[in-house]
Amino acid sequence: MYTLFTILTVIGAFSFSVLSGHIAIINACQYDIYVWTQDIVGLKLAPHTQYSEGIYESYGGVDIKLSTAPEAVSTCSAQMFFTYNLVIERGQVWYALNNIYGSPFHGEQVTVVPVNPTGELCTRIKWRAGVSPRGLTRVYWCGRPTSLHLYACIDPGNHSPSDDHNEQIV
Repeated sequence: MYTLFTILTVIGAFSFSVLSGHIAIINACQYDIYVWTQDIVGLKLAPHTQYSEGIYESYGGVDIKLSTAPEAVSTCSAQMFFTYNLVIERGQVWYALNNIYGSPFHGEQVTVVPVNPTGELCTRIKWRAGVSPRGLTRVYWCGRPTSLHLYACIDPGNHSPSDDHNEQIV
């Protein structure tokens, strides 16, 4: 009896993790950027490298903090928050970008691209100058198993005319 329960629990957890996708932070900048997550403190991403983690559920959502300053979190330097929330009962991942204490990528393009997108609000976020158009941000959502890739300092391509309107408040 316990063996069957254990097997089903492992299969369920594995299936859930496979269906949840992943988050990737791609540093296309010509300089180092720094990443903070729940488990990582000030990870230095050299130019043209990336960091990746599986999407997971956390009460209140998950904040991945990005900055160009190695001590940004402790010194309140400019930070970008890439926030997501896995909503299991709806089979969705909600996501948004916000800047606090300034704009760490001011003048550089930042783009969040859903990989294998599903859902009507599953679209890329494009901040052409490292700041949200009109100073506001929207929350988007995708169905699972969408992954989300954040590109710092580059437009990853696959541009469509509708991308020009991302983050516009309608």
